[in-house]
Amino acid sequence: MATKLYLSAQSAPYSPATLRGAWDDTASAVTKALHVTARPIDTPPISSIGVAETSTSNDWDVLLYRGVSGPLAAQTVSGTVDVSIAVGQTSGSMNAHWHVHIYATQGDSDTPRGTLLTDYTEAAGTNEWPASWPSWGNERGLNASQSLSSLAVSAGDRLVIEIGYVARNTSATSYTGGLQYGVTADDGRDLADNEGVYANDYYCGNAFVVFSADLTWAAEQANLTQHHLEVGGSQSGAVRLTQHHLETANRHSAPVRLTQEYVEVGMPRPVPVWVTQEYLEIAYPYVEEVFEPGQSFGPLVWVEVLGPDGDTRAYAPVALPDPSTYYWGWKPPALLNVGRVARALSDEDGQYESQRFSTTLDDMDRQWRIWLGDMATRIILNKRVVLRMISEPAWRAKLRPRTVALGLIRDYRLE
Repeated sequence: MATKLYLSAQSAPYSPATLRGAWDDTASAVTKALHVTARPIDTPPISSIGVAETSTSNDWDVLLYRGVSGPLAAQTVSGTVDVSIAVGQTSGSMNAHWHVHIYATQGDSDTPRGTLLTDYTEAAGTNEWPASWPSWGNERGLNASQSLSSLAVSAGDRLVIEIGYVARNTSATSYTGGLQYGVTADDGRDLADNEGVYANDYYCGNAFVVFSADLTWAAEQANLTQHHLEVGGSQSGAVRLTQHHLETANRHSAPVRLTQEYVEVGMPRPVPVWVTQEYLEIAYPYVEEVFEPGQSFGPLVWVEVLGPDGDTRAYAPVALPDPSTYYWGWKPPALLNVGRVARALSDEDGQYESQRFSTTLDDMDRQWRIWLGDMATRIILNKRVVLRMISEPAWRAKLRPRTVALGLIRDYRLE
């Protein structure tokens, strides 16, 4: 199974002091993290780096992006490598072509374990970068997948990929070559062959480097970041553990995060224990999970709300560029939270009780406040609310989602 490493815009887990490729200009290069999944989404989702050259040397090599992976497991890395990145040059006279150098570090040190691909470049006229910069980049791979030198790595070693261009011209005219990187807010798809990517395009695919080998990653480490203990009694003391928060510390093989464990002790002698909540999450492989507004993990969800103006609007944790014919079309990233959905046949007195659920919406455009401030639209109670959920593959195929909850607005508050 091939391994893809995505060119993220997040800080690298470790930055070697020395640049190892044969570069003439490294002053503007960026060093970022390589992710094995297209998560988490970068903010902004697309970044770009373009560097000008005026050298009259026929071969002028400029480093643009250096990516550093998570720690590897002990293994022998071999096979082939290719790339899929949106690149461009300001003029066809620049004659910009790929230059890629790949090696492995010895752990978090500046000492190389060995080189996998030594300063690969392409000849003039072969697979030249498109003359489209800076308005947009065009997806390019290497002219052909390149064979790697077999290298035995130890646990904790990291892959380092240096990517740039070689300008094959003798003109003193200023030309710029650049590439685009970052994990986008689209549906997590990869860049397609020859796909054009406009500057700051939120809905393009993700750039990546692909190894034919199935790379494996070092075991996850964990830190206990919060442990809150309360003592409730004056004599023997009932003990209540109100929060136990376990977070993963680094970014390699699939981490497990125990996000909340609530243990209550109710009697001093003997000590009975109730575990009232234990929530276990499996994060994406090697990417540390960070919960932020606008991020979605697991099945896609959205909430549909009938507004006081009579129109139904849908809101999701991330922007969903759906067509107008699919469940109210475009869904802005305004769904901040979905509370617990509670279903019951009756209450404690035997009376009928309907389901209950809550959502939190971002009102940054102040639409809800505008409605509430207008006598004609201030009544939002008893408006229909629908909560839906769907897997990512089914959403891509625009299949029917599952209706998780349906009801009417009974209460609200502004925060």
